[in-house]
Amino acid sequence: MPETLPEVSTPLPHKALRTRNWFPSPAWAWPRGTRELLIIAAACPQEARAADALKQWLQLADLNDATFAEHRLLVRAANRFPASRLDIPERARIDGLVRMLWSKSRVSLKAAEPVLQALTNADVKMLVIKGAAFSALDMRSLKGRIAHDIDLVISPQDYPVVLEVLETTGWRPDHVASRLYLEALGPRFHGLNFVKEPNGDIDVHTRIHRTVPHTHPTEAALWQRARPVTFLGAQVHVPCPTDLFTIALAHGTVDAQHHVDWIADCARLIGADSVDWPLFLKTVRDMHMVPHAYLALGYMSQVLDVSVPVDVADVLRHETRTSNPLAYFEALFLFHPRDEHSLLSGLGRRISKRRQARRTRAINNSLPGRLHKRTRKMRRAKAGGSGFATSAPALRQRLPLLPGQSRFRLTVDFGKAGVARRYYVEINTSERHLERLKFRDLFGKGRAVAEVVISLAEGVDATDIWVESHPAGPIPVRAAPETVRAQGAVPVRVAVWPLE
Repeated sequence: MPETLPEVSTPLPHKALRTRNWFPSPAWAWPRGTRELLIIAAACPQEARAADALKQWLQLADLNDATFAEHRLLVRAANRFPASRLDIPERARIDGLVRMLWSKSRVSLKAAEPVLQALTNADVKMLVIKGAAFSALDMRSLKGRIAHDIDLVISPQDYPVVLEVLETTGWRPDHVASRLYLEALGPRFHGLNFVKEPNGDIDVHTRIHRTVPHTHPTEAALWQRARPVTFLGAQVHVPCPTDLFTIALAHGTVDAQHHVDWIADCARLIGADSVDWPLFLKTVRDMHMVPHAYLALGYMSQVLDVSVPVDVADVLRHETRTSNPLAYFEALFLFHPRDEHSLLSGLGRRISKRRQARRTRAINNSLPGRLHKRTRKMRRAKAGGSGFATSAPALRQRLPLLPGQSRFRLTVDFGKAGVARRYYVEINTSERHLERLKFRDLFGKGRAVAEVVISLAEGVDATDIWVESHPAGPIPVRAAPETVRAQGAVPVRVAVWPLE
C-alpha cells in the first residue's frame, strides 16, 4: 500500500498565489490564483507541495462552483492522491465527481468506436493527438484525465473518404453545414468538429500544427516518427513523446487557458525524461512557436519546479528577446487568461487572434477546394415590404428567379427571436454549394431582416437556386428552449430584386 504523505505545516511559497505581474513580463500571462493551486496539485513533482496545494484549494474554493476546466485538473489531483495517501474531508464528493467524469469519457470514446473502425476499413491513415493519444497508449490513463473527445489528424487527400464515412455513420459537423458546403470546402480547414448525439465528439484536423501547411517537412517528419497502435479496435498512429509534448504546448498556449491540464501532460513527459530537447527546439522554431514555448516552460520551471534543462531555457529566452517583439506580444495576449483581460489587453488579444486567423486562412487556402470565402456577412435591411407576400416561412426556399438572371439582391426575413444571436443561411443549387451567409442581430429586438447582393457564376442555373436556413451552433437532442431560440435554425421568408 502506498505510504501516506507527510503533513506539510509550512504554507505554499508566495509565488503560488502571487500578485499580478505587469505586462510584458512572462508572468503576466501565467495562470494564477486558485487555478494555479490545482495546477500545482496535478503537476508539481514535489508531492508534499502538491498535496498541500490541493488542501488549500479545497479550503479556498467551493466544489459546487468549480468549472469544467477545474474539474479536469481535480480529476488528475484526485488520481495522484487517492484516499490511501491523502485524507481530506471532501473525498467522497471528489470520488463521485471522478467516477462521473470517467464514465462520460468511456461513453464518449465508445461512441467513436464504430466510425474509427470504419475509417480503418476504408484505409484512412489516422493520427490521434492530445488527450486521445494518451488514452490510445494506455486506457488506464482515463482514470487520471478527462477524454470527452478525440482529436484526429488525417491527410487532406483522404478528406472525401472521411466525410463520406462520417456521414454514413451518423456524424454531423457541429456548426451544421450542408453536405454540399463540406464538399465545396474540401480540406481547407485546420480543424472541424463532428458530433453524434448524445455523446460522440470528434475533431478532424487536416494538419497537426496550425502554423505550417501539411506539406511542411515538420509535419511529414512527425508522421514518420509516429508509431502504430490499436485504439478502440481501429488502427491509428500516436506521435512520439517529444511530439506529444510539442503538440500539447502548441495547442494549449494559444487557448487563453480555457483548459490547462495540458500543462500536467507536459510536466509528466519531462519528469519521465521522454523529451528529446534538440528535436523540440527544432520543431518550435519550424512552427514559429518559440515565444509560446518560452512562456510555457518558464511557468513549468519557475512555478511548478519542473526540471527544464537550463540550456534549453536560455536558448528560448535569447531567441524570444532577439526576435520580432510582435510575436512575443502576441504569445502573451493569447496565453493570458481570457477572463482577466482589461479593455486594453482585450483589444490586444482580439488583434492577435485576427493575425493568427489570417495566417491560418492563408495556409488553408493553399489546399484544394472550391470556396474562396467560407462565410460572407449580410447587412441589416428594413423590415416589411411587399416582396415577401408570396413567401411563407420555411427552412428551405427556392428563389423566384428567371432563366438568365445572374445578379440580384436577396433579402431574408428571419422573424423575431427576441434574443441577440447569429443566423446562417446557405445559397445552393440541387447539386452545388454557392455561398454561406451570416447575419448577426446584436440586440434581438424587432424582426431580423438582412440583405446581400448575389452574383451567380457563369453556368449556374438561376431556376435552381435555394436558400437553406441552418443552426448557429450545435443543438443537443434535449436542448433547452433558450438554446433552440438562441442557436436553432429558423424558418425564413425570402425576396429577390434582379439587378442589372
